[in-house]
This record gives sequence, C-alpha cells and structure tokens, in this order.
Amino acid sequence: MSGTSDEPGSDDVSDDPAQIRFQEIDSVEWDRVEQGGRRRSQSVEDWWIVKKIDCTKSIEDLSEETDLKEFVDHMAMLFIQVKKKDGNLYPPTTVQCLLRAVGRVIRSRQEQRSVESGAPVHPFNILKDARYHKVKLAADEAVQRAMDRGLGKTIQKSDILTLDEERRMLAQEKCSLQCPRGLNYVMSYYCLRNFFIRGAAELRHVNWEDFSIENLVIGQVLRYTPGTSKNWKIDVARCGADNLRKPVDCGLRYGFGVYSFVYLYAVLHYDFGVNTLSSYMKDMVEDLPDIRDKVITNKSGRGVGISRMVQSGVPTTFGMLQTGHRDPKSFVKYDQTSAEVKNRAIQRIISGEVRDGKRLTFDEAFDEEMSRLACIQEQDILAMAAIKENSHPNKPEQQISCREAVIEVQETVVMQAAKGVQDVALLQTTTTTVAEAAVAGEMKRGRPSEKLEEFANVALLQTTTTTVAEAAVAGEMKRGRPSEKLEEFGRFERYQEFQEYKRFKKFQEYKEFNEFQNFR
Repeated sequence: MSGTSDEPGSDDVSDDPAQIRFQEIDSVEWDRVEQGGRRRSQSVEDWWIVKKIDCTKSIEDLSEETDLKEFVDHMAMLFIQVKKKDGNLYPPTTVQCLLRAVGRVIRSRQEQRSVESGAPVHPFNILKDARYHKVKLAADEAVQRAMDRGLGKTIQKSDILTLDEERRMLAQEKCSLQCPRGLNYVMSYYCLRNFFIRGAAELRHVNWEDFSIENLVIGQVLRYTPGTSKNWKIDVARCGADNLRKPVDCGLRYGFGVYSFVYLYAVLHYDFGVNTLSSYMKDMVEDLPDIRDKVITNKSGRGVGISRMVQSGVPTTFGMLQTGHRDPKSFVKYDQTSAEVKNRAIQRIISGEVRDGKRLTFDEAFDEEMSRLACIQEQDILAMAAIKENSHPNKPEQQISCREAVIEVQETVVMQAAKGVQDVALLQTTTTTVAEAAVAGEMKRGRPSEKLEEFANVALLQTTTTTVAEAAVAGEMKRGRPSEKLEEFGRFERYQEFQEYKRFKKFQEYKEFNEFQNFR
C-alpha cells in the first residue's frame, strides 16, 4: 500500500507508472465531475431565475426568515412537481422521506442556533408545525397521487447469494478478469459486498489507499479508514482488533495497477450509479436459472457482506458504523443467513441428535452451525487478479494488454473448491483433488514439465496444511477462546507466510524467464 490519500488528485508522489498515470487522469476527471456538478447546479439555478426565485440562499437560511410565506410556497411547489428523471412519480415512501429530510435540515439549523445563543427551543417537527402545514398538504397530495397510480404497493426484498451461488456466478466467462466487462462486473460486486457501496458518490471515495490488510493474532483483517465508512466520521483506527471484519481481499494489497485503472476509469467517465450497479448484478446472474429467479439488486451485495459480518461475530454496533445504518433493525434485516442457520439448528434438535448421552441443546447446535460457517469464512479469500506492474520490467506499460496484465491469479481456496462446502468430512478428503487441479492450472499456464512434480508436492502440502480444523482455530480465537489449539493456529500462520514465499518465487522465475528471452 502506498500513500494515505483520501481523494483523487492528492500530492502523494509515487514511482509506480500505473499510479502516476491514474492520478493524472483521475485529477482531470475529478475536475470534470466537479464541473459537471456545477453545470447541473447552474441549470437548476437558471430554472429558479426564470421563476423569479432567489436561489442564493439555502434551505437553512430561508427557514430563519421572519416571513416564511414565500419559502413555504416554494416548498409546496417542490412536492407538487417533483418527479424522477424519466418523468415518473416517486413512490409514497420516497415523498415522505423527502419531507422528513427537509425537516431534519431545518431542525439541525435550529439546534445550531440554540447552542450558539444558549437559549432552549422546542424541537422542530415539520409534520406538526402549523407554519409548514401547506407543505405537509402538498406532500400528502403527492403521496395520494402516487398511490392512485398503484406505486409502492409491493416492495420486493433483495435476496442474497450463498457461497455456492457466489462461486458459480464469479466462475462464469462473462465475469472473467481478463476482459474489461468482467473487471467491471467483479469489482462492482466486491465494492458492494466489502464496502457496502450504494452509488457513484461513494465509489469515488473508495481508493486503494483507503484500506490496508494486516496480519494480527486473530488472523488476516482489513483495517478500514474513516473514508470507507458511510458517515466518514468514525475513527476506526481506535477500534479494537476484535471489531475488524476478516478476511476480505488479498488482491487489494497489490496497490494501483491495470485492474484498478480499468474499473475506476469507468466510474469516472460514465454515468455510474445505483442503476448501473443493479444492472450489473442482474446481468451477472442472468445465465444462472436458479439464481436469476431471485430478487437480485445492488442491495444483494450489501446483504451478503452484512450476513457474513454477522457470521464472523462482528458486533452489530461496529457493523452499523461501517454500513452507515442508524437503526439496528435496519442493519439486522440484511442478515438472511442467520435465519437459515437457526432453521438448521432447529432441525437437528427435532431429529433428536444426541451428544455424549445427552440431547443436543439449541445453543449447542446453533453455535456449531455458526462455527462451521465461520470456518468457511476464514478462507473466503477472493480469487482476484494480482496486477503487479513491476512484473513487466522490460516492456513499456502502455503496451501491456489487459490479458498480459493479469499475470497472477489467487488460487481458489480449498474451502470453496469442494462441491459440498458445508460438509467438513468432504472438505478434508479433497486435498489431493485440489492439488491435481492446481497442477493442471500450472500446465495450462505453460510451466515446464520438469517442475510439475515438484509443484504437485507443494500444492498438496498447501492444501493439507490449511484444514478445516486449523481454520476453526482462528474463529475460536476470535470468539474469545485463544487458549485452544494454539499449535494448529501457528501452522495456519506459517501457511500465510508460505503463500508470500511462493508468490516471491514465482516472481523470481518470471524475471529469469524474461532475461533468458531477452538474451536469446
């Protein structure tokens, strides 16, 4: 990770040519975005001028005037005429939320003045204040008009993806990391799942410098900065290690490169918002009949991320800081997986399962089911492209194609390689199969035949060292049981070090091969 910039166009200096190129384009495009925002504001101001309305004052300033008649008339006109960009009416709940939002803005200014003057005031409520009765009537009329057209009668709840559904979705050809469309699809899903992104404004604040991955005693964690929190005010660095979500993405450690450039370039150049994210999600599952029948939207990614946070034992209060929720009920409703775990625990109780001569209790069954999911979550490392510009020392960066840039892909984790990801016994018997698959992958990449046998031994060692039992140790330590199975947990830590050494060896071999080609 390089730099700690929170927004594009920062003054941080880097020797990475890809990062320099991205920062140059990013600064230009950021100015264009800002100018676009001003142009849109100018068009609104022109409309107000045609209507002979003073547009130099904010809502807070207008609410403090002695004569509120003109301000109330303008607000009533807003609720009567407000529509979507396509000309359709807003649903009733959206109109009501807009009215309450205006009330919060006015109340915030009132509270600010009260603090400055020291004089107590009665809390403002736009729904009960007689001065804004005309505004409330206009909002009620807009709500009734929307209801007459049948809007807002059915609200579909977005479904989330299971681990198997997610694996099959990302394994499709359309989600390949070797084409621009696949890069945009996969990166959009990861931003929705890992950072709970809701629109383009938040995407522009998600840069590689906004997070860092650290190896703590509880395992690998992603440490957020305030910029990735929805309210951008939380000092996450002061939060305890137990409150950090783990693990998220190893590919993010590689910093700027073609991968980040392709995606963020699209975000800055095109109309990239909620509708785009939602259409990406629907297109990604279009060819999967059992998934496309679900309600898949941009919120599906948020639901997956929140559900897995709950599975990993992240406290609700800290999860709300990351997602921006104010009400715990709104946060918990995204967690659809816990309900499934409860149902499986209940089925075990109904079946009369016995443990050590005693009937299994619900708490024991629920804890075991959650621990099983936690084992999988410990190994839920994304199969992202690891773009490293310095792996092409003898080739100009401008000549690197998208296919050539994706030179290293994280191997699929053993936990997700087995078909029955929830069957612990099956997972423990698939190590040889995974090793053979790894060898096949190396043959496809063109590895010399004399090294395949050595690689097979290494791959088999890699798959056997990271067992379900060892992964469970990390989950147990996170749950406050650090005294159990420390030896296995140490083996898991050594496995992480082995992965780093393996990537270094690959890089060395790649450099030697390049030097040989140049010499020849």
